[in-house]
Amino acid sequence: MAGYDRSLGGGAWSTTLSFAHSKRDTIRGFLTDLSNTDPNAAGFEQDLSIDDVYFDSHIAWRLSPSFHLIAGIDHLYGKAKGDSETFDYFVPLSGSGAPSSEDQERDMGFHLEDERNFSGLYAQAEWDPVPRWHFQLGARLNRAAEDRTAGEEELGEDQRPGEGEGETQSRTTTRGSGTVGVSWLAWGDASSGLWLFADYRNTFKPAALDFGPEADAEILKPENAESYEVGVKNRLAGGRFEWELSAFQMDFDNLVVAQAVNGLPALVNAGSERFKGVELDLTGRIRSDLRWQATYAWHDPKFIDFVQDFDGVPTQLAGNQLEMSARHLASAGLICAPDHGLTGWVLANYVGERFLNKRNTAVAPDYTTWSAGLGYRFGTWEVRLDGENLNDTRPPVAESELGDAQYYRLPARTLRLSLGARF
Repeated sequence: MAGYDRSLGGGAWSTTLSFAHSKRDTIRGFLTDLSNTDPNAAGFEQDLSIDDVYFDSHIAWRLSPSFHLIAGIDHLYGKAKGDSETFDYFVPLSGSGAPSSEDQERDMGFHLEDERNFSGLYAQAEWDPVPRWHFQLGARLNRAAEDRTAGEEELGEDQRPGEGEGETQSRTTTRGSGTVGVSWLAWGDASSGLWLFADYRNTFKPAALDFGPEADAEILKPENAESYEVGVKNRLAGGRFEWELSAFQMDFDNLVVAQAVNGLPALVNAGSERFKGVELDLTGRIRSDLRWQATYAWHDPKFIDFVQDFDGVPTQLAGNQLEMSARHLASAGLICAPDHGLTGWVLANYVGERFLNKRNTAVAPDYTTWSAGLGYRFGTWEVRLDGENLNDTRPPVAESELGDAQYYRLPARTLRLSLGARF
């Protein structure tokens, strides 16, 4: 990453350029049939490389004490290349005696190349016409262009997937996005007053790329969202106590979700969804180095229009809740963080009941996890021991790439010892 800053045209000009390269070699297996019939599982081996280049250049002007303006351009270039091989295998339902993937004969080879350019012209303004009013307005013109080539071939013994010609697809999308917000100081002053706020956001992004084993030339539709938020926030006792209450609604089109295709993971556009809820945040400072915090959220995420195939039957999921999304969430914690000496924290997280599947036929019970940490600061040095999920609860927390009825569990109790230095 490299950056360059200087004054220009009465404003502050900033430019950033970064490059990232990653390479991933993966071998994964998925149980596809709850039986002891050979084969009962599908696996794949994949070599994947990804290159990302990001560029941003913008100028920030303070045109008056009450008016700020930022305008700029950014560009994200990405290129991905993956070669995959699939195979079927057998594993006992007990999970013991799993075979080596190297011994399995590959049946299909897949090759994928994807190149994406995502650019934007943007501007954002903040205006305080009087001390009690704050306005924010942002606009962005987006252009996303993507090209993808995917091919497949049958493999025999000792064959490797080639890079022969495959199906090619392109998609170009040009559209705007933006946000507008307003805050009003109903009473008090900026440091200890009651603020009312509201905002509207219209957002857009290209769909996530499916890095699954079966190369697919189809480029999914871009994700679009419109959201509305209203709220109130307050700071009392000279900033020793703060609270914020907000309500929101977001309508989402073409949300990308995972599902199984031919027994292996894939991504699809999920029609339309609506996310709405209410959130409450409380923060208090007992002294300068000791504070507490508590949160509560009620969420109601539902499908508005989404049809999925279950056992060969197209099923409309409109009105169903999104799977693994709890209606009730809460947390409470205490943090002690002096500049020198003993430090510590403790946090409890509560997650309410949630449906395990899109058809809303199975419910997972609520659960609570405890986490804590203890450390000591020696000037610039700090040593600490942090523990997560100390009560070692293991509920299902996310649906696997295979979709219905297969899940990832909450990671087990984890302890981490670290040594750090501050400069």
